[in-house]
Amino acid sequence: MGPVVSYSLIILLKCEVNKSTAWAIDFADTHPNCEVLGTDLSPIQPSKVPPNCSFMVDDAGKDWAFDRKFDYIHTRSITSGIRDWDRFIEQAFENLTPGGWLELQELHFPIECDDGTATKDTPLMKWSYEIYDAAKTVGIDTLASFKHIERLRKTGFVKTEESYSKWPIGPWPKGRKEKKMGAMIAKDLADNLRGVSQKMLMQILGKSQEEFDTFITQVRDDIFNPKVSKDCRSCGAPEVS
Repeated sequence: MGPVVSYSLIILLKCEVNKSTAWAIDFADTHPNCEVLGTDLSPIQPSKVPPNCSFMVDDAGKDWAFDRKFDYIHTRSITSGIRDWDRFIEQAFENLTPGGWLELQELHFPIECDDGTATKDTPLMKWSYEIYDAAKTVGIDTLASFKHIERLRKTGFVKTEESYSKWPIGPWPKGRKEKKMGAMIAKDLADNLRGVSQKMLMQILGKSQEEFDTFITQVRDDIFNPKVSKDCRSCGAPEVS
């Protein structure tokens, strides 16, 4: 992350409902000298927010029409809503002030397993591959984060950095911190599983309601299986221009 102490105007870009709203509010609380603007597809944000934080309904995947430029642009898990990452990054570049930063914190699918305990035919792994296939059908690349560093450099960003993090899913990790993280991620995934899957698996891949209900139940059970190691990897690409 860039030198936030010098930021004056920050935007958090989203194109689907998630917990990034809390990030924007927390950031505004922590950095009262910054003006924070968050975007979302739906007007579901809380009414009580810090005076330096505001939200607007907007689709980050479409043409941008902001009347000002930003010192810092931050994204969180918007991969499932972006079809043209080249254009997205170009627009970010155009909407940054000189010396501004772009940070992309994005996941990629399918889910991975390092020790082979989660094979492709286990419910959660199968689900992640089906999400990948469904997204690809409608022109969305859930592996796009692997090429972000190339896109950023091509667009003109300098001092580029890239890092990867493993997010354990479920109670299988041995470390105290990792086990807590795995439990939190598993709960978040399980709570949102039906909502994020229904359109992908039924409308795009053609599952019946009965097939969908049975499959989602199996996936939820597999998420909390302590004998299977699986993780979702996050690609973080903080950039400075």
